[in-house]
Amino acid sequence: MNDELQNRNDEITQSNNDLVNVLSGVDIPILLIGNKLQIRRFNASAGKALNLIATDIGRPISDIRTNINVPDLDKMILEVIDSLAIKIQEIQDTQGRWYSMTIRPYKTVDNRIDGALVTLEDINDLKQGMLRIKEARDYAEAIVETVWEPLIVLSKDLHVVAANRAFYKNFAITPKVIKDKYIYDIQDGLWNMPKLRQLLEEIIRENSEFSDFEVGYEAPGAGRRIMLLNARRVAREERLILLAVEDITAWRKRRSIN
Repeated sequence: MNDELQNRNDEITQSNNDLVNVLSGVDIPILLIGNKLQIRRFNASAGKALNLIATDIGRPISDIRTNINVPDLDKMILEVIDSLAIKIQEIQDTQGRWYSMTIRPYKTVDNRIDGALVTLEDINDLKQGMLRIKEARDYAEAIVETVWEPLIVLSKDLHVVAANRAFYKNFAITPKVIKDKYIYDIQDGLWNMPKLRQLLEEIIRENSEFSDFEVGYEAPGAGRRIMLLNARRVAREERLILLAVEDITAWRKRRSIN
């Protein structure tokens, strides 16, 4: 009986050692919460990210002033324990760093729910990159909308990010028709010409620009139109391209008459 008890204790000790080593070797913050919201375990990464110390084990998570801005964390954990549904939410710490927080039910080997497991994945670089993209697009769109000249904004892979009212009016189209479309596929291939392709690709590759590239096309109900295109990059990191369109049809006709 004593040998059996000793073997059992050895197994528990070994399992505990394995768990400690696994938690210590994982960089992702991991926090184990009991059914009564008491802190049961956490690794070093969680201690740093959540402002936890060893003496916090056994304390309710609601009593801890963590480094993350989730005022209803205890309620979220209880909802996961009660519903067994995994929760994923983007959060920030007190320094403004972004994490993806996942809360999932903690199940025992006999399939009982014995709390919740909270993990944090650092997504700050990804989130900041997305915010920079949004800022760059908002900036470009703000410029576009303040200009009377038809303008269109292209992404680095030459898809339409935005255009202004003058562009939609001049070409008698709507945003739905061209938004997020490949520039060479819109308006029946109007922009799909070898020389323009070359010029746009040079802008992306070399951060160059071009001016007064002439394009002629047949406008529905308006006959042949002549346009001058000017383009340059307007967002360095995201490599957005601003393409301006100037209709010189009337000017060209006056010049030919004179």
